[in-house]
Amino acid sequence: MTAAIYNDPGTFTFTVPPATYKLRIWAWGGGSGGADGNADRGGGGGGGGGCSQLEGIVAPGDTFEIIVGKGGAAGSPGGTGGFTQAEKDPKVSGVFRVRAEGGQGAGGVKGGTGGRASLGHTPFLFQGGTGGDSATGDKGGGGGASGAGPHEAGRAGQINSTTNGGAGGIAPLHGGQGGRGGTAGNGVAGDHPGGGGGGGSINGRGAAGADGKVWISW
Repeated sequence: MTAAIYNDPGTFTFTVPPATYKLRIWAWGGGSGGADGNADRGGGGGGGGGCSQLEGIVAPGDTFEIIVGKGGAAGSPGGTGGFTQAEKDPKVSGVFRVRAEGGQGAGGVKGGTGGRASLGHTPFLFQGGTGGDSATGDKGGGGGASGAGPHEAGRAGQINSTTNGGAGGIAPLHGGQGGRGGTAGNGVAGDHPGGGGGGGSINGRGAAGADGKVWISW
């Protein structure tokens, strides 16, 4: 198997190689950022990016526009993760598009929701996990959610406790781990691809979500 992998956010062009007539494409949306804590309580964890995959027929020389979503920044609220998409040139006959949405940014004490993977022409759709809330009003931030994998939805970040930040969502195979919520300071960034950032503890900063990814194999 040969693969082209796009890990960095941005827009790229992929050209189908000679003697290649079938592709399988996976797309992961960016994870969202965790929310900052304030003087009274910690911030919520960011949502994980969705994941979608599709196998389809192509012809040598076909071109695809690749858009890799950037992870959301930390803040009040946390930034939403960017969508990731691979789409065949619409001027070429046939429709071939794979798209995964980024996680929604955490808002205050509430964890962000996971990104969908329901757009485009693909039957394999897995939503990112939901970030953990900062529910106790004390100490830690909520854990960031994991990004989805090619065969499984992302897992939720954990709610904080009175003493500790919530654990990040455990990643399914090929998904990104969610970042832990801060215990006495800042949250931890989500892992690539698509992990949500942990929320900050009281007076701590949330952490950024991880960037998305595209993997093309033939």
